[in-house]
Amino acid sequence: MQSIKKKYLIGGIILIAAMGFLFYSLLSDSLTYYYTPSELIEKGDSIYDKSIRVSGKVVGSSVRWDPTTSELWFAITDESANLPVVYKGDAPHNFEEDKDIVVEGEYTYDGIFRADDIMMKCASKYEAED
Repeated sequence: MQSIKKKYLIGGIILIAAMGFLFYSLLSDSLTYYYTPSELIEKGDSIYDKSIRVSGKVVGSSVRWDPTTSELWFAITDESANLPVVYKGDAPHNFEEDKDIVVEGEYTYDGIFRADDIMMKCASKYEAED
């Protein structure tokens, strides 16, 4: 009788541990921290070539599209620092100057953020058009 209870106890512990690991894995992917441009620049060498996210506002006059290479060049800012970004591929349909954005990719030694993904932030409130 004791061996059956012990088996159930061990099985329950293994099941709870597996579910906890799965929950942690799913949750950690959705809660990835993102830096501001000034935080990223302050990190310097310690952050180079690591997959990270950066949040800021698209600098209006910085947007350039090169159709021959399919590269989108722009800068993002947090009002303290500007970060040059290059993205290879088509911009999201809602990509606009002076809008909040999150880019995911790597910060390289040449001081350019090489984005693999661009996500436009949604406005928290909607305003009627004039």
